[in-house]
Amino acid sequence: MTEEYLDEIILKEKNRRRKEQTVREILEEGLPDEILQTVEIGEIAKMKIPSFFQDMPREIAERKYSFEPCPQIIKTNREGTVDFTFSVLEVKVSGEQLPEAVAAAKKGMQRILATAVFQEEGQETIQGMEVCWFSYVRTSPEGEKIYNMIFYVAAEQSLAITMCCLVSLWEKWSAVARYCISTLKGR
Repeated sequence: MTEEYLDEIILKEKNRRRKEQTVREILEEGLPDEILQTVEIGEIAKMKIPSFFQDMPREIAERKYSFEPCPQIIKTNREGTVDFTFSVLEVKVSGEQLPEAVAAAKKGMQRILATAVFQEEGQETIQGMEVCWFSYVRTSPEGEKIYNMIFYVAAEQSLAITMCCLVSLWEKWSAVARYCISTLKGR
């Protein structure tokens, strides 16, 4: 058994509290507009995300998102450790039907991703649009633990917006994703 010194314990606690403070600040105060860009989601909605996210190169997107249908818009950070994806769904679900539809989608995903660990879920109204979401952790084909947040939106047409990142980054990025979804506006 390794022995931890008091200064190591104090440093770990300071780092933990600093992370909590950052997450709390993002959720309470948001992010400044000058570091955000607007993503147009078809003709249906728009949402702000950090400005350093860029379109994921097609060859990487085809490898990373090999399922059909692939998200129509995929934004990633420089390191490729955090992605936001945006899809206009073929099915239109009303705000009243959304919780039931998302519960069914989650149940289907639990069957397909049997080893995934499902975590939080929520529902809220943003700019008059119903939004339901849930999160889970899965293992990538490369063996990395990936945190996923999926937001389903009942708008003029239904939308799916995801944020995924390495598990080691989930605290900060789940807070950023929740802030970004709060900037969602319909057309």
